[in-house]
Amino acid sequence: MSNKTIIGISTGLLLCVMALFFYLQKNKKPALAWSETYEEKKEDRIKNPYDVSVLRECLSGNDFKTIDLDKKISEALPKNVQNTNYVFVGEAIKGDSADWQALLDYAKNGNTVFWASKYFPKKFFKLIIEKKEPIEDVVLPEETINNQEDTLSYQENADSNNIIEDATANHYVSQALIATYYDSIVNVQLFLPDSFHYTSGYFNYFGQTKNESDWRYFNDLDYHDFAFPIHKIGNIDSLNNCFSIDCDKGRIIFHSNPILFTNVELLEKDATTYSASLFSLLKKGDIYWDKHNRIKESEAKFADINETGGATNNQKTPLQYVLSNASLSWAWYSLLGMGFLFLVFSTKRRQRTVPVLAENTNTSLAFIQSIGRLYFNKQEHTSLCRTQYKQWQWFVRQRYGLKTNNLDAEFTKKLALSSGLKQEIIQHIIDAGLYIDSYHVGETNLIQFHKELESFYQKCK
Repeated sequence: MSNKTIIGISTGLLLCVMALFFYLQKNKKPALAWSETYEEKKEDRIKNPYDVSVLRECLSGNDFKTIDLDKKISEALPKNVQNTNYVFVGEAIKGDSADWQALLDYAKNGNTVFWASKYFPKKFFKLIIEKKEPIEDVVLPEETINNQEDTLSYQENADSNNIIEDATANHYVSQALIATYYDSIVNVQLFLPDSFHYTSGYFNYFGQTKNESDWRYFNDLDYHDFAFPIHKIGNIDSLNNCFSIDCDKGRIIFHSNPILFTNVELLEKDATTYSASLFSLLKKGDIYWDKHNRIKESEAKFADINETGGATNNQKTPLQYVLSNASLSWAWYSLLGMGFLFLVFSTKRRQRTVPVLAENTNTSLAFIQSIGRLYFNKQEHTSLCRTQYKQWQWFVRQRYGLKTNNLDAEFTKKLALSSGLKQEIIQHIIDAGLYIDSYHVGETNLIQFHKELESFYQKCK
């Protein structure tokens, strides 16, 4: 069977399998999308367990309005309002320097900001620590002071290894504000300081019944650099995942696990109690729900590093756009499959097999042994000694670059310096060579002359 026939049959089978798969996919019921999208599509609530449509409905009421923001923060947030709330729940938030300043000013005017995301831009925390005046200790009621866990104490000896200096602004920012904690069983605790006068809640997450997730928590920050009082609100296995800062008349609440407010979590009673206790910290006023400025964590990090803040909600790479569409994605997979088949069948050898050649053997030593045995058997001791003497002269010329035309005392001195041997040894070899050139020698002379040359070869430099 030829290669073309094999490729044709394989391509036909692949197309049949793909057609069957598309047919089954078309008639298949929609599966659960276990991806953290943090959107609020009511009709897809069952298909998207990690959306926030349930939370969006729970934050609607009769005595206040929930307003959806459809612009960037600096343009959408009102400037002169009080006792209102800004709520963001998502993977990361889109913004620039103007947005972060608008958010901070909004909190200072007497409003509450609730910010739950996996990533927090360092430029926003720079705004919080730009105040250079000494920060006094926070004065809280006695019952709060007695409970040291309720309020984060200032760290007198901060670890300087976790702090990097920003020379341009002359202040410090934590090198890694958010860290990741991996576990299949996670205990999430919410305990509110007594000064807030709210009921505390408790929530357990069991990873065996849901997909295991990576849980974020806040690293130890250098609280000396923060210009506002800080309160610890919640833990995740003894790691701080929720805290708030008092900004003049208002408050900003940071939460590092937005997954706790998704649809699938709020179906649990403990999770509902946890969320109700936490959202009771909001002002009794209107809520500005930010659904416009959600972006991926990778986009937020890129914008933060490049200090652009210009990432867009719909920013996608060409491959992301292709894979987001079912038809285009399967066209892409089909192309990859056909490319794989082409590689499998076209990489087969097309020319005749190159024969394996036998290894080359070095016969020089055998040749030398044969010649030596020939001289020895014919009793040509004189010729063999003269040949060895000429070979010694050739060795001296190649190794030390000395001329052997005139083997006088000057030559002997130079060769002794170059070889590191005594002049007597070299002179004895020269005298023996002159004797061999003039007279016939026997077997004893051959053996003695051979030993002297071998000693020279072994001891010379």
